[in-house]
Amino acid sequence: RFDPENIQILRDLSLLQIQMRDRLGFLTTRGEILRLKSTNKMHWVAYALANHLAGATHTAVRVIDAYLNTTNNNSLSRPTYEDSELALYRNSLLEELEQYHDALTHLDTCRTQIVDITAWALKRAQILTILLVTDDKKIDHSFENVKLSALLTQDDAISAWLRLLTQSSTSAENYSYHRGLQTALLTSLHHPSLQTVAAVRTMLYEQRACQTPTDFLALDDSQTNALNSIYELLQQALPQSQVLKWIPVTYAYSKLQFITIINDIIIRQLRKG
Repeated sequence: RFDPENIQILRDLSLLQIQMRDRLGFLTTRGEILRLKSTNKMHWVAYALANHLAGATHTAVRVIDAYLNTTNNNSLSRPTYEDSELALYRNSLLEELEQYHDALTHLDTCRTQIVDITAWALKRAQILTILLVTDDKKIDHSFENVKLSALLTQDDAISAWLRLLTQSSTSAENYSYHRGLQTALLTSLHHPSLQTVAAVRTMLYEQRACQTPTDFLALDDSQTNALNSIYELLQQALPQSQVLKWIPVTYAYSKLQFITIINDIIIRQLRKG
């Protein structure tokens, strides 16, 4: 006989519903499970996820907040991976709701709860880049005669990407960081193709693995000079990076510069054998 309050049966039903893409049924079932056993963290998270899948993103945020209000995270000696991922998930919901200022504030608030610091720094850099459009923030683009160490201490989108690129010896090989750096720089320089949130999000999240804005965007002299200055600083700091040697090819402003960079790359590879 069917027991309407049997947790195991309800869990099996919720799995069947989500496999059949019955999002509303899944939401109802997970809500019932939470009502019956609200002391289990997994049920709170599952109910938040069910709301998210059903399109009720605001409610999903409120469910997570309600769960967090029932716990005392300050008593934890060190952050757990589960709490860290829950905080990052809540932040992604705020971003989905286009509450970018709230998302940035939340990232700064939950910093001590995050285990994956690189993921936290990446998300913060992305949010700061999007805010360049919504806030029309001004950034000093006079990178000549400026030390990289000075740029790394600033709190803006470009500096956030530079910190990611220089955090380890292999970080500069990550094209998503270069994509973010170029997007932030060109957005702050008012590139006509990067003046909406949708365009910036597309550039940050939807490009191919090794694709960067300079692969297909036309640049003016000021934008090219700014990119040159930034990448010269990075090459001085990370001389072993192969990606840093290649990317300037994508925005070479003259035939002479293009040939010079290509020759340097080819000759170096031939010498290595």
